[in-house]
Amino acid sequence: MEEVVIQIFPNMTVWKLHSLKEYLIFFLVLLTGVLVFYFWIRKMKKNRTFAGGRKRVLKAVKSGSRDDFIEVSPFLFTFPPDSICILLPHDILLLRVVYHGYRIQGSERDEQWKLKDNSGITEIPNPLPLLEKEREKLTKSLETAHSPLLPIHTFIIGADNYADPVFQLDEASRAHALSLPELKKWIRKRNLEPITEKKRQEILAGMK
Repeated sequence: MEEVVIQIFPNMTVWKLHSLKEYLIFFLVLLTGVLVFYFWIRKMKKNRTFAGGRKRVLKAVKSGSRDDFIEVSPFLFTFPPDSICILLPHDILLLRVVYHGYRIQGSERDEQWKLKDNSGITEIPNPLPLLEKEREKLTKSLETAHSPLLPIHTFIIGADNYADPVFQLDEASRAHALSLPELKKWIRKRNLEPITEKKRQEILAGMK
């Protein structure tokens, strides 16, 4: 530590500054560090929203699908709060974005799940039945429109930008919970025959 400080201030020891210039440089460096930390924390808080979580999820989807996906507009189909729908070349994803709380605790049977972080605990309704209802609703809408059917998958995505998610879930729930790297990996593994552009447009029309 002393060697590093001496390189910055050649005429000082760790415990003593000798000149006004050294004091000014020292406090300038200290102030710069404080400001960088302040704006970094501010940016983190600003991005800890659904909009920020959505952006992180779409980035993972883009990477996993090699930019071959469509985010279905809520104007075409109404989805639950904090959720997005992704049309891939061979699958449809209904995703519940958890953007606040990196410890996700619950089970398939629980009415409430807990989202934990260092600031506290937030309870939310169990997202699995909600996503399943939306999956059934979307399936029925596509069938009514006689549009092509694709597998519809439901996932809870841990997208808190403070830390990687820790899933404290039972086995059945964990099968429907993914981190951002896991989401990207899951999409890449789906090496199936893609639908044609015509069928893709028919599916989008069926979501209206």
